[in-house]
Amino acid sequence: MGKATNWVIVEGRIHDRAFYSRLLESISPNGYARSVVMLAETLTVEGQCAGGKPHMLKLYDSFKTSDTLLQENVAGQSAVIFFLDRDLDDYLTPLVPREHLIFTQNMDVESEIFAHAKLDRALCATHGLDQVEVSDFFASIPQPTSNLFKIWRMWIKLRLISLHCEIPNGRRFSQPSKINSNTYGEVCNERYQAIHDELQKCAQSTEFEDVKSRVESDLENIIALQREYTLVPGKWIPGYLRHLIEERFRSDIVRKNVSDLEITTACLQSIEFSDSWTSYYETQLQSILVRS
Repeated sequence: MGKATNWVIVEGRIHDRAFYSRLLESISPNGYARSVVMLAETLTVEGQCAGGKPHMLKLYDSFKTSDTLLQENVAGQSAVIFFLDRDLDDYLTPLVPREHLIFTQNMDVESEIFAHAKLDRALCATHGLDQVEVSDFFASIPQPTSNLFKIWRMWIKLRLISLHCEIPNGRRFSQPSKINSNTYGEVCNERYQAIHDELQKCAQSTEFEDVKSRVESDLENIIALQREYTLVPGKWIPGYLRHLIEERFRSDIVRKNVSDLEITTACLQSIEFSDSWTSYYETQLQSILVRS
């Protein structure tokens, strides 16, 4: 790693590099060194290359332990910066600030994209619709992430119970709801109860009741603070947006079978990186980025 450069290391292959490249370009004024965004899987630690958060954290620990997060060379300083998905890491325990490591404000990069996208602009492009009609539609409904939280609240509740109790196969709860009729309809009580009882068998009975109470309290607090976005993974959102469009414009000629990737990419392209939401990142980066 040579020259005066900000080396930015990210997790995901698909959207992370594009998102963080545009973010850094927008908040790095003249005078700062160039930023190069790299995939974690291209770097080796302990003889291994891999993607994902565990490898990212191993890389971070390696740079931290060797005191090379900030480096000096003949061309000047170079900084190594890590961007990580928040996921549910701060649900059970608060995240401890670590130098040169920045977590997403929302749950992951994809949810960050949907939080700041111009949805009407993106979805009229993906589905071949008139932007005015799409804009009017989204102006008339609740914010999609918050509304999806409301629809899938019981599914999210089961997910958090599973997380608390460290129950095996908890990864299934990262998938779309299996307890709502037609995915986005009413909760099917029989499906909910079946999974509830399954979780209860896997956990200690006294612990399970305590965890249920805590999770319910946590959900109420999250709603009161309007932080529903912290519990909705980005990969859940394209399907819900597609559902909203197809339901609202079912009598219109709408492009069908639009993929999650197309929706997410269009939303990423619609983001205004000059908007105030970038201050969350800018504040943290000001003390890290090196100058040219």
